[in-house]
Amino acid sequence: MKLQKLKHMQDTEIIHLVEAMGARAEEFFGQDSYGTAETWFRRVVRAKSFVKWYKPHQTLWACLQVVECLLSQNRFREAQQLQQGLHSTIERIFSADHDVFVQSMELNAEILGSLGFAAEKETVRRQVLQIRLVALGMRHPATVFALENLGAALDSLDRHGEAQQLLEASIRFWFERVKDSGDSFESQVSILWDLAVLAKTLRDDGRYDESENVLDFAHNSFADATRLWSASTFEYHYERAVSYKLQKRFENSKKILRGLLKYHLNYMSPHMSTRVMCELAGILMETGRQREAASWYKKEYRLSLKIYGPTHGYAMECCKDIRFCYADQSRYNEGKLFFEEVIELLDSSSEEPNSRTSCIREINTWMEELEEMRVEDSMEWSSKTSESVDSERELIENDEDDDYEDMSDIPDPLDY
Repeated sequence: MKLQKLKHMQDTEIIHLVEAMGARAEEFFGQDSYGTAETWFRRVVRAKSFVKWYKPHQTLWACLQVVECLLSQNRFREAQQLQQGLHSTIERIFSADHDVFVQSMELNAEILGSLGFAAEKETVRRQVLQIRLVALGMRHPATVFALENLGAALDSLDRHGEAQQLLEASIRFWFERVKDSGDSFESQVSILWDLAVLAKTLRDDGRYDESENVLDFAHNSFADATRLWSASTFEYHYERAVSYKLQKRFENSKKILRGLLKYHLNYMSPHMSTRVMCELAGILMETGRQREAASWYKKEYRLSLKIYGPTHGYAMECCKDIRFCYADQSRYNEGKLFFEEVIELLDSSSEEPNSRTSCIREINTWMEELEEMRVEDSMEWSSKTSESVDSERELIENDEDDDYEDMSDIPDPLDY
């Protein structure tokens, strides 16, 4: 709809158009078509500018939906800039317990977590919980969602005891809700998510047997929920794979991780995908498949570049994993070439200069360590065919030499 046409429409026509476009935007968002949904939500905002008197809160709500679309597309800086500008307006118009106000805060928490600010995310999650407790009471579902979100945030800060208490409280609530209102599949999905995060909390706290027991309970109680794709389903299967890895049951773990990548890569968020790739690469390193591990570490690194940018801590950790992978295979020259490409990428990026300089300095240190390893290994190295420095170019993108296992017989983890 062109701006010129909107100028000549009656208010009632614009209102009908706004409602129709909003429904269309929500439909695309529900289908995970976030780019298209963003376009439609922006159209809603533009059309609403001609009828500012009509449901003013709806305009800010549509703006927040644009933020959520940006967040879902991993455009974190854009999302943060827009959310911060909106929230100052929201604070002037709405009370702290208004849904628009709370939604803005929840989006802020998600953005902060995505950008690596775990402590700041926990602070906002705690504020949201306090608002929900005062406005709605302890037993409202929105309060329980705030409770479990705070529990997950605390776990990311290694405050496992606090996280466990909050997660167990939310699990008790959902069980009581199922008991009182019947077998609600929505409640089952919520419980499954809580149980998966609780299993992670116990695992992070070194309580591996208890973590395994929680996962067994989840499977035995909510088998149907583990077979339908959702964020809760992913967390359950991912935690199961990590649990198998800790038990040295590498084949079981690999089967789940490969299955997630084979059947659900298009449904996983980029952050989910990097987690799976990292765990799979780690298992391959432990089972003597270093060449394939290097490939998955590179895939993880490439994806982290798109999500976070080259100076983000997660991207640098991925880069560091590749260093160890090349060193374990005595592929020192390939490792050097890879890091030279990363430095070129950092030099040409638009990231903040001090961050780029710090990252380049760290990578140069890794290159020096690789050279020291090469020298120490020189006696053995001299008996082998030397690598050609020119034999590999564009190592960040090149996967031609990968040694993949056959994935044709890998089952979908949601089927068992």
